Amino acid sequence: MNGEKWILSKRYKTKVPFQVKLLDTPLQIIERYRPCQEDNLIFPNLNYWSICKSLKKGMKECG
Repeated sequence: MNGEKWILSKRYKTKVPFQVKLLDTPLQIIERYRPCQEDNLIFPNLNYWSICKSLKKGMKECG
């Protein structure tokens, strides 16, 4: 839209469409990691429970 970059998607639960404008810094990050992608994703698809498990492990190691 108007030469700007946007993320267009739908909410998982409600299927309501949404859009997020990509600013310069996120675009630079995407361009930096684009050559490293093995599939169509720039970043890994993480789920809530795996993140919680990793955080819990890190907190345990820190004391």
